[in-house]
Amino acid sequence: MNPTHRLELEEVVTRLTPEQVARVLSFAESLAAETAATDAAPAKNFAQPVRQRLRELTARSEAETLTEAERAEYITLAEQREAADAARLETATTFAKLHNIPLAQALAELDAGANERG
Repeated sequence: MNPTHRLELEEVVTRLTPEQVARVLSFAESLAAETAATDAAPAKNFAQPVRQRLRELTARSEAETLTEAERAEYITLAEQREAADAARLETATTFAKLHNIPLAQALAELDAGANERG
């Protein structure tokens, strides 16, 4: 924020009642959290080709036919998938709290948004 805008903002804030300041802050915090939650798009971070490769490696692991290199790749991808799932759940939890909706609904909405983006 440039100094001029900061001064203008401070001038406006000084005219607000404490209740108005609280409402503005609450709105700003929820907007920031919602933006962070929807921008996170954990599902998008785990692209379709990577998911497909993990499925292939999982099948080979179950058949006990992984090479050492594939085993290392499998472990890495499985850990990445686990981290993506955890981030997705954390994002959905924040989204659910912000919108006062059930977690299942938040997950569905975030997944639909991630699918629309790519």
